[in-house]
Amino acid sequence: MSNYVTVDGNQAAAHVAYDFTEVAAIYPITPSSPMAEHTDRWSAQGRLNMFGQRVQLTEMQSEAGAIAAIHGVLQSGGLGTSFTSSQGLMLMVPVLYRIAGERLPGVLHVASRTVGTHAMSIFGDHSDVMACRDTGFAQLSSGSVQEAADMAAVAHLAAVKGSIPFMHFFDGFRTSHELSRIDMPNTKELTALMDAEALDRFRARALNPEHPMLRATVQNGDTYFQQREANNTAYDQLADVVEDVMAQVAGVTGRKHHVFDYYGAADATDVVVAMGSVSGTAQEACDYLNARAQADGTSKRYGFLQVHLYRPFSAKHFLGALPETVERIAVLDRCKCMGSAGEPLYLDVSSVIANSDRAGKVTVIGGRYGLSSKDTDTAQIVAVFDNLAAVEPKRGFTIGINDDVTNLSLPVRPLEDFEDGDTYSCKFWGLGGDGTVGANHNTIRILGDCADMYAQAYFEYDSKKSFGVTKSHLRLSKKPIRSTYYVKRADFVACHNQSYVRQYDMVQEVKPGGTFLLNTSWTPEELDANLPGKMKRYIAQNGIRLFTVDAVEVAQRVGLGSHINTVLQAAFFQIAGLMPVEEALDYMKDAARKSYARKGDAVVAKNVAAIEEGAQKCVEVAVPASWADAPLDENAAEADVPAVVENILRPVNAQKGDELLRGVYECIKSGLTEGEPVARVDADHFAFHLVERQRSAVLERLRQIERRIRRLSDKMGVIHLVPRFGIYAMRPEEDARRSCELANLALGAARSSADNTVAFYQDLDQNAFFENMRLEDRFDEAIGEHQFKAYYQPKCNPKTGEIVGGEALVRWVQEDGTMLSPDRFIPLFEKNGAIGKLDEYMFTCVCAQLSQWRQEGVELRPVSVNLSRASLCRQGVALTYKRILEGYGLSTWMVPLEVTESAMISDDAVISVLQEFYRYGFRIEIDDFGKAQSTLPMLKLPFVDTVKLDKSLIDCIGDRKGEIMLRQVVRLCYELGLYTTAEGVEAEDQVDFLRALDCTDIQGYFFSPPLPVEKYTEKLRQQARKRA
Repeated sequence: MSNYVTVDGNQAAAHVAYDFTEVAAIYPITPSSPMAEHTDRWSAQGRLNMFGQRVQLTEMQSEAGAIAAIHGVLQSGGLGTSFTSSQGLMLMVPVLYRIAGERLPGVLHVASRTVGTHAMSIFGDHSDVMACRDTGFAQLSSGSVQEAADMAAVAHLAAVKGSIPFMHFFDGFRTSHELSRIDMPNTKELTALMDAEALDRFRARALNPEHPMLRATVQNGDTYFQQREANNTAYDQLADVVEDVMAQVAGVTGRKHHVFDYYGAADATDVVVAMGSVSGTAQEACDYLNARAQADGTSKRYGFLQVHLYRPFSAKHFLGALPETVERIAVLDRCKCMGSAGEPLYLDVSSVIANSDRAGKVTVIGGRYGLSSKDTDTAQIVAVFDNLAAVEPKRGFTIGINDDVTNLSLPVRPLEDFEDGDTYSCKFWGLGGDGTVGANHNTIRILGDCADMYAQAYFEYDSKKSFGVTKSHLRLSKKPIRSTYYVKRADFVACHNQSYVRQYDMVQEVKPGGTFLLNTSWTPEELDANLPGKMKRYIAQNGIRLFTVDAVEVAQRVGLGSHINTVLQAAFFQIAGLMPVEEALDYMKDAARKSYARKGDAVVAKNVAAIEEGAQKCVEVAVPASWADAPLDENAAEADVPAVVENILRPVNAQKGDELLRGVYECIKSGLTEGEPVARVDADHFAFHLVERQRSAVLERLRQIERRIRRLSDKMGVIHLVPRFGIYAMRPEEDARRSCELANLALGAARSSADNTVAFYQDLDQNAFFENMRLEDRFDEAIGEHQFKAYYQPKCNPKTGEIVGGEALVRWVQEDGTMLSPDRFIPLFEKNGAIGKLDEYMFTCVCAQLSQWRQEGVELRPVSVNLSRASLCRQGVALTYKRILEGYGLSTWMVPLEVTESAMISDDAVISVLQEFYRYGFRIEIDDFGKAQSTLPMLKLPFVDTVKLDKSLIDCIGDRKGEIMLRQVVRLCYELGLYTTAEGVEAEDQVDFLRALDCTDIQGYFFSPPLPVEKYTEKLRQQARKRA
């Protein structure tokens, strides 16, 4: 009897493993932690294993402790299990050798993950399990969530039967966190397959004080070698043991598996060999190519050999599964072995072929894919087959990246005719922490469990998850889903954050005739004004149905605050038509009642109301015919944007990192001549050598390269690239490495310059340059040691002189007590991007100080903080600041945000972020108004609360024309309902004039300079005492 449930790979493996486990010793590590969490919860709920006992789960102090505990459990005759990944598995390695050497039937379930090398990564590949391939553990691979459940049983049963420990692994995130509708096997029927005699033999060997025995001795060369070789028989027989267990499990599940599973044409000439989650993708590629070959009448046929049992690697079973007709084999490894002749699976396959009767008849090549969860789609596997058929195939190739250093990557052609018409695909763009991922978890479970559909959901996000871009990839079908890669062409795309429309090419992912849902506060008229021309064109030209819903307004009105996920989930069911709407909404309401019942009826009622309104308030927008020819937006040049934002953050956030780097490399290379090398030496750093004698010739060639890069920027349409060049004029006898280091120092000067994109090392002011470098290097240390201090300058009522608020200004008090002027370090941090971190630090300091004043009974006055343009470019900044405020129990009214006038001019992205701050309740003040190119229409922006008049306007007092101008500005603000603050007030006649104008607040040295917190606090206390 089938038992269909929607679970992820972690839950599937843990569910089956539980019944075979007596003791689980663990230490949490991403992405395997949920397996331990499920086990712990089931034990606490009273679930019993095959022995009628609760699993005893213990969290140790490290993975080394966890595997040592498992070793002890196994030595005492208990069945022990652990769950781990990556660095955690590395910490277990010494004990793995001991467990395997003692032939103890423990089982590790591994969500395989990248091992940290030049950088850490939480995402998946096989580098961790491949590092353990010589420990003596048998290694069993699963390629899907369904297989994770089935193979978990095989691992436990075969470990006992073969008296060899097993490492069952599946791809971290791609399988461990993929939600899928599977047929969960009956664990009681599976545990009934346990070899009772083998289990008794294992328990009989347990350490016991009643019959003591000697173990773990130290052996010398006279016996060690022989006893090590004595294990050969057990490993030689293990593949047959596993085949037997797989057959038994198939009798329970109805799903047949083998040590090696072959898929494809029986007379295949070209075969790909791999293991893990790429298996479903490889099967799709075989179907596509075989159909094409049959239609074209060609003789090539294609197949895929999936490896389940990787260790021990059975030559007999491998050759038995491989068709006799095979001429060419491409082996794909999901790891990189530096300095090796090839990756592990490739070397194993090559060895088997070379030592068989097929030696010389079959070509074997190897390649790499999918490191750190790099997406691997069908087109890439087709590229592997294309390369395999070449006269001189590329060996040691890579797919999924553009390798511009060693040029090993394969070209990938788009598969325009590849389409799975039986699958309905969706993609949801959200913000980490906004509930989009959680809502899609519920959606996929409703459709999988209640609509009798096969369902798959995979969630793409960066390492920090919160406040980053999240992308939810959903597929639904009436047949099993094999596609283990991102949704790139969807029937339904939803954007849950309106600011994304100018940042990402989302609507281009919708298939012609598909649906696009936008969460927005814009009216249809405002949509026409705010949507990019490129987006409007695509919608109109491809018959896209456009829907909108103001989920923020609905959530706030029903009392859910910023939690928009329920509203948008209801809107999806209303639009998609995958199941009856009322039925879907009823399931949502039932889930809400179960989830929030403990929080009270009021919370349940709010969520039910949000569900109903989400379905009602989504509306279809009539797409104007004029959109088909909408003018394309021009990329406006921007000033004062840090290089790291322009060159790294924006293209990477636009999901165009690979495309960008390859393009820049080609721009540089095309400007060089033969004998002038170029190489990428870091994330966005390229080193190249120009053979020129004249400085003017060097500058002209760099200008040509710069123009090419700028054209690339325009072509990509999402960034404004400004390349910077550091140059060192080297002499023939000089060391190349040292010359590169000096050129890099010059590059630092070019990046710090607002005017020049080129800097020669020989021109540098060495003292000033290295002092700037010293300050930049000390930034993190200064943050950690709280050397940055908030100084508070009072804002006063011009009529009474009473303090009505303040502005927090940053000062850097160094270790020796000397104070650095902001003019000395702020420009540096604006250039290198550190200013965003400093802004957040100062905001947090002010919130902490306000909280402290409240506890001490000091009368609170609002304190404004400055927000730089770089901060406004940070992902999720508004939500971050809101949560900081909430953490201190403060209202947004207490901390207004000052944004300079120049930061707001002609930048829709900045305006969108400020609108988000406004929706959260923050007050926005335009700082330095009148300092430069004042734009009066800016005053009508809905989020503007206060206008801070720049000192240059205040200094006009005493000049007739200047006073007329100032009077008109204040009057205009008054009529628009805006407050005004005059800054830089230093003289009594200025105060008198501003008082007569009814200026709201005055700030300047006439009343007080910026004060340290102690003196500012005393002023507030004195004021309170006078009033009393």
